[in-house]
Amino acid sequence: MKIIKDNIGRIVTAVFSISRDFVRCVNYEITGSEFAKNTAKTAASTAASAGGAWAGAAIGTAICPGIGTIAGSVIGGFATGFGVSKLLK
Repeated sequence: MKIIKDNIGRIVTAVFSISRDFVRCVNYEITGSEFAKNTAKTAASTAASAGGAWAGAAIGTAICPGIGTIAGSVIGGFATGFGVSKLLK
């Protein structure tokens, strides 16, 4: 339950992204394989973002506790999420 509570923002984002593709699939705008591919990309990007945020927060805390934790978390999350989404294109 703690995992869900700590990552609710990421979960909502992933569900929203996947639900849009699901509706597009049901309306025959994309194929089932495209839906599966997009879902895998969303899951990978979300997981990488969470890991990057955690690692960035740890590094930021080591450099400057408080503000470094926040900055490291944001930068790490965006950088890894963006990197993985570009890598999987």
